[in-house]
Amino acid sequence: MRALVDLRVDLWLTKHQLSTWRAGLPNEWDFTNHSKAELLERALRDQVFTDIGEFNEEEQGVLQELIDTGRIHCDILELDAESGKAKVGYTFASPLHALYNEAMLVLYHRTYDLKYKGTIQELNIYDFVLNVFKKLSPSSMQRSPRYGYGMVQQSDEPKAQIHDEFYRCCHIHAHGVVRNYSRLGTQGGRVDFLIPSKRWAIELLREGDDIEKHYSRFIEDQGLHEWPIHANVSSFLLLDSRYEDEDYIWQPCPDLPCLYRVVFRYGGAPGSKTISKLEILDNNLKSLTELMLDDK
Repeated sequence: MRALVDLRVDLWLTKHQLSTWRAGLPNEWDFTNHSKAELLERALRDQVFTDIGEFNEEEQGVLQELIDTGRIHCDILELDAESGKAKVGYTFASPLHALYNEAMLVLYHRTYDLKYKGTIQELNIYDFVLNVFKKLSPSSMQRSPRYGYGMVQQSDEPKAQIHDEFYRCCHIHAHGVVRNYSRLGTQGGRVDFLIPSKRWAIELLREGDDIEKHYSRFIEDQGLHEWPIHANVSSFLLLDSRYEDEDYIWQPCPDLPCLYRVVFRYGGAPGSKTISKLEILDNNLKSLTELMLDDK
């Protein structure tokens, strides 16, 4: 598996004449070191992290080593004109570097911690998704400006906000063992999220975006057989989402039992755009549950 990951990365880098970037990719030893692995996980989960004031001397040293070896890149996000203080962000050099780190994390996950017993407890994909939703942070979904891997400013489109926050929470809940293939365009083997250990796939949609097309990619032998996944899928969900003030009207889809609708609702003062809860409906628009959201 490691050789396959290396080969595909090398082929991609060669094709795009970016082979010099290879030096910034991690090796398995980076993921057998507790402090390094924790920081690489954090960069994956948050895309860009800034709060390092609580780091002790050892953690600061490890972060500097990751920066020196090109594993982590840093740049100034904001500069206070009055105080002259800079807000520095830490991230991967590019989405490709993030994808490679993600693959390595799945391969060598928690090998540095012999006592680690983290597993996915849910027996079905719906319960897993439900528990991921419970971890959503309203403030994270509203943070602006938002930066992604490589310090690229992210879109404020609702789908992008929902996607990034769902990945962050999915990463936490799945103990880091989640693959995010949405960065690879629109190829047939692309899916938003794959949980390899369970063979679960999750696709996020917006306002009924090509539901039948997305569904058809899964029902052929219950798998995704084009690059990059080539994996059988035991269960999959399509999550079609919108905010409560959007005027898109959903229609029942009785032939798509894997489809769930998610409505994000606002709370607080009148006119507030702060998300306070979400409602999940089934494919026939029957309300299944409501979840209150807060910043944990």
